[in-house]
Amino acid sequence: MNNSNEKRALRRMNRIALERQHLSMKAHGRGSLEKIADSCCGINSQDVNSSISSFWTRIEKFSPDHYRREFRKRGSLSRTWTVRGTVHTFPSKDYYTFVFGSPVSRYSRSFDRYAKQLGIPDKDVRIKKMYEPFLETLGKEPISSKEIGKFMIEKLNKMGITGERTMARGWSSTPTTGPAWTGIMEMSYLGLITNAGKNGFSKCRHHKGHNPC
Repeated sequence: MNNSNEKRALRRMNRIALERQHLSMKAHGRGSLEKIADSCCGINSQDVNSSISSFWTRIEKFSPDHYRREFRKRGSLSRTWTVRGTVHTFPSKDYYTFVFGSPVSRYSRSFDRYAKQLGIPDKDVRIKKMYEPFLETLGKEPISSKEIGKFMIEKLNKMGITGERTMARGWSSTPTTGPAWTGIMEMSYLGLITNAGKNGFSKCRHHKGHNPC
């Protein structure tokens, strides 16, 4: 392929990519949010609120309120965490693919190793003695990470384990005092709770009984 043909091919590929990701022509109408998440194979962001801008730039007459409503029960969007704790927003219809197609088993082993260092029981015990009782307390409203931490502190103390302690942080030389174990990340990877934005966390709408989705 000569240089001119190569340049034309590259321009065409770039144009197609921009069109498919709705960067050259915005999506509009009903189902735009799901369409964007689907065409982009999910939207990655450093935090929950940052993902809004990705949808905003791709949708005509974007509504932040409409966007937030789509994470409620029977909504078209769901979220989970990916590598290094970034947020992944994707169509709810692909929930099982995104959540259980992720490296859950690898993270599960790291949770087990860290729990062992802290004297926290293994996963089966954590689910039965800590996570299931927590899920039973969840109503319709989201709960904050602080409230989750308080619940886990009390649960661990009742199990004869120090629920609150001072620990070192990997990214800082300054120690922090708080819950020895909140289980937030593990419950999320197990599909038990879902990120509810600035309001905290809520029970996964795909959750059935007390088993992971």
